[in-house]
Amino acid sequence: MPPALPAFDVCADTARNDPQAFYACRDRLIGGTIARGPAPDNLHALQAAIDVRRSSLISPRHNVRAIMDMLADKLDDLTDQLDRLRRSMHVWPVEAADEVGAAIRELEALKAATETLRAGVAGLAGTAGR
Repeated sequence: MPPALPAFDVCADTARNDPQAFYACRDRLIGGTIARGPAPDNLHALQAAIDVRRSSLISPRHNVRAIMDMLADKLDDLTDQLDRLRRSMHVWPVEAADEVGAAIRELEALKAATETLRAGVAGLAGTAGR
């Protein structure tokens, strides 16, 4: 179970009056969350990148925007990886199921029509030889 977050006012007061204690609490909470998450090594690397980005910017607004952009890029990368994985495993996304089903039915109908044509051609070839 994740630890309870301190109230916002407590965090704001601690950040203002004792930044070292605020960052120690922040690091402890983030570290605990990462440890309980999937792929902790990847999450630690992502958090390190966020910390570096955050420390290099000049205002909270810039920090939030830069981190949002970075996370959006990461999400795009993960989406691309998932799409590549789906293609490599021939797993179709749920929204494509109807299209895939329709394509399979069309292929089955074409196969049946081809077999009918072959039988018809074979029948014609048999009567032409008489």
